[in-house]
Amino acid sequence: MGGLALVASSFEWNANLTPRDLWLGGRRSEGDGSSDSGSDDRRGGGGGQEASDGKRDHQETSRQGLERVMLANGFELVQEEDMPVMSRLSARKWEVALSNVTVWRRVA
Repeated sequence: MGGLALVASSFEWNANLTPRDLWLGGRRSEGDGSSDSGSDDRRGGGGGQEASDGKRDHQETSRQGLERVMLANGFELVQEEDMPVMSRLSARKWEVALSNVTVWRRVA
């Protein structure tokens, strides 16, 4: 038992690299099955939309999906912050993004 897990992710999903059914969040749990492939708010958002049948459609963010999986596997959140990540695209072109970094402790 015990141990730490560090997860760093920009929550950018690409269906060409990862099948949508393997994404952590970023898609609707009910409704038309459409997906969100962009980055998402780390602590909420999602809000949901009113479906045509009057039911509330919940969209889980990738951050919420990560938390759901980690808690279900006996981890507790120790620390979280957003950190800048710089990627070199070519000799003269760089990309800067924010990565969500979480530290989890195994308690179960």
